[in-house]
Amino acid sequence: HIRERARQQEKMLEQTHDAIFQFELYGPIIYWTRGAENLYGFSRQEAIGRVPSEILKTDCPGGIQAVRTALERDGSWNGELIHRTRDGREMIVESRMLLLRRPDGPPIVFETNHDITDRKRVEAVLRESEQKLRLQATELEQQLIASGRLVALGEVTASMAHEFNNPLGIIMGFVQDMLSATQPSDPNYRSLQIIDEESKRCRKIVQDLMEFARPKTTELAPVTISDVIGKTLNLVENRCYKQKIEYQTEIPSDLPEIYADAQQLAQVLVNLYLNAIDAMPGGGKLTVAAKLEADGATKPSVVISVADTGFGIDPDDLPKVFKPFYTANKKRGLGLGLPICERIINNHGGRIRVQTKRGEGTTFQICLPLERNGRD
Repeated sequence: HIRERARQQEKMLEQTHDAIFQFELYGPIIYWTRGAENLYGFSRQEAIGRVPSEILKTDCPGGIQAVRTALERDGSWNGELIHRTRDGREMIVESRMLLLRRPDGPPIVFETNHDITDRKRVEAVLRESEQKLRLQATELEQQLIASGRLVALGEVTASMAHEFNNPLGIIMGFVQDMLSATQPSDPNYRSLQIIDEESKRCRKIVQDLMEFARPKTTELAPVTISDVIGKTLNLVENRCYKQKIEYQTEIPSDLPEIYADAQQLAQVLVNLYLNAIDAMPGGGKLTVAAKLEADGATKPSVVISVADTGFGIDPDDLPKVFKPFYTANKKRGLGLGLPICERIINNHGGRIRVQTKRGEGTTFQICLPLERNGRD
């Protein structure tokens, strides 16, 4: 029975596409699967008897000795390795090693390697594209500050959008095709999802830059505030559920209509909701309220507030939150979301303000005039 079980296990190992092999911790390879042959190009006869780090020219952070030390200490090791195939091609593998101690011989290492070269290459392209975009945005900001003219922004944005949208579109198309052809159980599926998410994030950065450079015309019409708030909250309901965020609305039933661009107002609210959700990674409460109040004791306005119970805004960052290209979180984007919100509200003849307390939360308030007072 033991021999039969061993034969079945070996047959299963031979069916996998990953490279699986065994070797003595400080010695040669003693077992080499068909998956290893296909991945590296070395036949079983060529590999067995050779030290793996020598035949594969292994490179890793800290060196191979650091891996051996971790195996002896912990009994296992997971990480990325750089290997070379038989034809000299460099590849990056996701490696898992398990140390098997034997009473009658040296320890044996069971190693499984999965090729992630293509994934790392696409990730590198995305990082490079984002870095280039961020660098150009920073340079552009300095030029605008120095010259005091915004006219150059539209021209530069057009060329930047063209430059980045094309490769991003190609990457996103390939990833969508690969996701459609890949089963969720495949080890590559999650990696493809990550690439897809990061591609969409990069595209959002480009879209924000285009929106900032080429604003749309504000088209005013009667708008029911409760309708806009309800529809926009539906868009983030799933995000709130996943992050265990409770949301509520406080809107009087007799709140009058205002003149506004419903689409642009929705854009502002969704942006504020997403900022609030990001500020509550461990859950919390999102409150969206609207009320009628006097503006300077003369003109009545509708005030919409979006309040969270998140970590708040640092006092040093507060004066800069509406400044173009400023962001406290470099991973989220170019820092154009709030400046776009401010410009939209200004074009409605209103204003946006923020109150925050570190560790307790943040409230954004949008004041919009009841009368038709927008600026195209």
